[in-house]
Amino acid sequence: MGLEFPKNIWTSLRGNWIGLSIDSGVEEINKQLGRGSGNHAALTRKNVQLIKERGIKLKINTVVTALNWNEDMNWVMEELGAERWKVFQMLPIEGENDDAWDLLIEKEKFEHFILTHHINNPIFENNELMTGSYVMIDPEGRLFHNNGGIMNHLGDNVLNDFDKQFYEYEFDILKFNERGGIYRW
Repeated sequence: MGLEFPKNIWTSLRGNWIGLSIDSGVEEINKQLGRGSGNHAALTRKNVQLIKERGIKLKINTVVTALNWNEDMNWVMEELGAERWKVFQMLPIEGENDDAWDLLIEKEKFEHFILTHHINNPIFENNELMTGSYVMIDPEGRLFHNNGGIMNHLGDNVLNDFDKQFYEYEFDILKFNERGGIYRW
């Protein structure tokens, strides 16, 4: 299987970024987290190979949960060779992931993951930094935010009035900068 793009799309992506998510090097944990049916890590490896062969930069995202907080993923990250690794503490958001509260971890468990993985220079984002520091658009094209731990949608499709909706958006530029939101490679 793998990434199936028309051949000309690869040329236009050269020098840009593709982000992939992998939360564990253990297939069963990925499956429990809803990532694939037991082949997510293997498929991610294949996709990484395609991305790298085409000169596209790779960012890996990992969400730390009750299922993977004690896992050593250094070998996974060394194998994948991503230019950027973002590691997020599982963030419960009412209206978004209501069935995932059992995956929530305490600050100490997230800090354990940080200490275990500092050698691979990940960018860590705890729940405090993530709240209100992302500009997000849902599948219907609406801006939304997670302030107050609740999913909040703003208006209609952003194509209708992006400037007005963005002005109303509750965005924390200081947190955005603190979490390394601006980067150049």
